[in-house]
Amino acid sequence: QVHGQMRKNVTKTESPRLELLPRDLIWTILDYLPQALFDLRLTSSKLRSHVDNYAYHSRQSSIVERLGIFSRTDVINFWID
Repeated sequence: QVHGQMRKNVTKTESPRLELLPRDLIWTILDYLPQALFDLRLTSSKLRSHVDNYAYHSRQSSIVERLGIFSRTDVINFWID
């Protein structure tokens, strides 16, 4: 008891501290870590939203630079500049 009242044990799942940063700062960090985007999306719903918006607005060059599609008869290559 604390001062005559029962103390409640509250279990709270802490949010990643990265969530507390302003969007522009998070996006700047994402500019430097494009390989971590997919893993970061799994961290929390708020970070998933940040990553999705970041990808939608595409502030940086694409993650995919070259895409090849192969068939038995043709080879098709796409380049993203």
